[in-house]
Formats: sequence, structure tokens, C-alpha cells
Amino acid sequence: MTMRRGARKRLILEELSAFLALENGPKIVTRFWERMRKYNCWMLGILQNFARLYEQNPGVTGAILSNTDQVFLLKSNNRKDLDLVSQSYAIPEITKASVMRFPIPSGNGREVFSGFGLVQIHDGRPKVTIGRNYAHDEMLYVSSSTGSVFEERSRQLKSESDIVEAIIKWAKQMFGKKGE
Repeated sequence: MTMRRGARKRLILEELSAFLALENGPKIVTRFWERMRKYNCWMLGILQNFARLYEQNPGVTGAILSNTDQVFLLKSNNRKDLDLVSQSYAIPEITKASVMRFPIPSGNGREVFSGFGLVQIHDGRPKVTIGRNYAHDEMLYVSSSTGSVFEERSRQLKSESDIVEAIIKWAKQMFGKKGE
């Protein structure tokens, strides 16, 4: 760590399960979660299947949950995931039911959203907030990661002088919003 301790930092491990499959991955992840707060660094691990993480790396899971102040819950069809997180954060049954009923976002427009639950430790007790995330067409345009869309988007934006205006223009074309 070469940045000064007082500088705020963040470390994001996208596809945490893949990182854990690396040689020494579990050891590294455990040390990160146990120590990085001392360096003013917050950790973010992104994964799809908490139960699998727990079954394959129970020690890592314990290090993560005991050093985590907030958890985002997204649409889940796996009750086991929610029950495992509840072992560390007392998530009410009504919240678990809500998370399992979140809609699967599809299409575009002002009514499309994805649900989320935010569990935060407040005064030693979990505080749960249920919310909705509405993604603008521009965000949907830039965040699509399918191969064909990525290549087409790269081609579209390559010669544009103002990237922000170009994203707005191409998003309107992609989602059929002319003249807004």
C-alpha cells in the first residue's frame, strides 16, 4: 500500500468467487477484509451466490461478515443465501420475502427498476432499507456488456468529440426516444 493512510481508498473485487479460486485467494481476501480499514480503505466484494462462497470458504465468509458494516441485497431466488447472511445480520422475514419478490428488470423506460435491500449496522443493530434503482437509458447504454453491443458501442463512440453528448445521442437512438 503506497498511498498515505489518511487518503480514502476502495478495493473492489468483482466476481469474488473467481478471485477466491486463485492460489492464495482465500488467504488474500481474508487479510484484506481484516486489515484494510486500518488503511482507510473500504472493501467491496461482488458475488452471485453467497451460499457457494460460504460452503467453499467458511473462514473467508466469517472474515467478510465480521468486518462488514453494510450489505446490499439484490434480487435473489436462493433463500439459503438470505438465511446465511441473516446469521450475521438479523434480517427480518418480511425483508427476505421482499428481496425474493423483487422484479427482474427488463426493457427500458421510466417504470423499469431493480429492487435492493440495504442492511446497515446502526448502534449495533441492523437497519434495513428497501429501495428501487431506476437506471437512465444512458447508463443502460454504457453498461451493457454483451459482446455485440460492446463492439457496436465502441464503433459508435470512437470518432465522437464530446463523449457525453454522444452517449446521450446514441442512447436515445437505442431506446427510441427522439426529441426529448
